[in-house]
Amino acid sequence: MTEYQGTFTGSPDRLTDRPYWLGHIPFVMWLIGEVQPKVVVELGTETGVSLGAMCQAVNGLKLPTKIYGVDSWDGDINTGAYDASVYEDLTSYLETKNYGFVELVRSTFDSAVSRFADGSIDILHIDGCHTYDAVKHDFEVWRAKLSNRGVIMFHDTAVFRENFGVGRFWGEIASLFPSFEFSHSNGLGVLLIGPDQPLSLLRLSEAEGRQGVTLAPKAVMSIFEALGQCIIKGEEAERKAIVKCEEAERKAILKGEEADRKVREYEEGYVAIQASLTSVHALLAAETKKASHALALLKVERDLLTAEADRQVAMLKSFELERAALKTSIEVAQEQRLKILSSTSWRITAPLRTARPFLGRSLRLLRHVVKR
Repeated sequence: MTEYQGTFTGSPDRLTDRPYWLGHIPFVMWLIGEVQPKVVVELGTETGVSLGAMCQAVNGLKLPTKIYGVDSWDGDINTGAYDASVYEDLTSYLETKNYGFVELVRSTFDSAVSRFADGSIDILHIDGCHTYDAVKHDFEVWRAKLSNRGVIMFHDTAVFRENFGVGRFWGEIASLFPSFEFSHSNGLGVLLIGPDQPLSLLRLSEAEGRQGVTLAPKAVMSIFEALGQCIIKGEEAERKAIVKCEEAERKAILKGEEADRKVREYEEGYVAIQASLTSVHALLAAETKKASHALALLKVERDLLTAEADRQVAMLKSFELERAALKTSIEVAQEQRLKILSSTSWRITAPLRTARPFLGRSLRLLRHVVKR
């Protein structure tokens, strides 16, 4: 469990001068661990903050995941143009980290889509051009590539200025699938496209307070937002921010029941996540041990049954040999008897055999007389 928690609570390796995605790093690292994706595709990689976080999670959890970063690295109407140093810096970083499971695809999104088979992508991150038409187009073109476990992330759902249309499109599509949204760091919408989703993601998408929901969605959102803010402010600022946050929340209890409820949700949600992780790992270990023990017992029982079967077969063969020998002996004896009964000597001595009892008595009488 320590390795799993460390994946989304540790410090990220990839930090650049683009701060817009930093607050979502803990969540995306946790998401990688929950989904265990085979293929991840990012549309709009730029400096690689989000890509680096996903790579770090995959590497830390030792998953057999393939990650693709798709971008022209020329910029667009929202980011503005940028030079070749952005792509070169990201390439150098990936090579230094020895992330052989990552491939940068330098092309337009429409040109890259043919590289992927339908139903092959488990996580898709749409963070390219942010106009309404562009985001809608990217979703419609790439949707068929999502697997049964497919999850789509839309960045900048909370930005409503200039020509940003992600929030508008998110408002149209979020209700069509299980979904949830983070409002911090420009907003991140998470859409659960595939029917086979981890229970943890489905719980986040359910309405707060619904029966059967173990983790209150708002409390969990607060946890990931707090972890994201810690990354933005740095390790030292992280510790100070947590202390201030806890102190502020404790003081807020005095301001009314609403503040008290929020504090309890935050603390209980955090404890629930830890308890859930502990329970899952303990159950997995117990089931593995139980299965190993059962397998060992089955092997012993199989060996005993095999040995007993071999012994029974050997006894049966021995009995068969004895029966055959007895049968042969009986047949020989019967044949000899028939020969004796049909012989001339047997017929000649028949009167002697008949007189034998009388001769015996006569001899005994004679012996008695002689003794007298």
